[in-house]
Amino acid sequence: MPGTTTVHSEARNIHTWWNLGLNQCDGPALILNDDLIATHTALETLAAELDTADLVYLGGRGGPSPMTGWCFGLPPDKIRPDEAFEWWYGDDDMYRRAVVYGLTVRAVEAPEIVHNKVARFADPNLEAATVRDERLYRQRWG
Repeated sequence: MPGTTTVHSEARNIHTWWNLGLNQCDGPALILNDDLIATHTALETLAAELDTADLVYLGGRGGPSPMTGWCFGLPPDKIRPDEAFEWWYGDDDMYRRAVVYGLTVRAVEAPEIVHNKVARFADPNLEAATVRDERLYRQRWG
């Protein structure tokens, strides 16, 4: 897709990866996992919502918050992923912070975007990170 930048890092922290990419941006950006299947139209629809919202995400996916961490958009000068989270729950934390900060948060329906759903417990390091992240999320938000 035109305007796409891929940033590589040896860090084992997805939130660090997201922030490295956001550091390359001059304005709002979409954050997409590398295991998505999406049409240009679906991504353009999601990106267009950033004209009137501060945080956009795919709706109807479930989890501790309604937000999905594998496909979302934001203006990096208003909110960013918290690198205290390594793998899981950081998107939910960002959603909760956006609401608390009074930012405009919007769910977008885009069924043309499919996530191949990498198992969060497929790797012992990711399993441990998920446990730590859940503990941090629960400490912050109950």
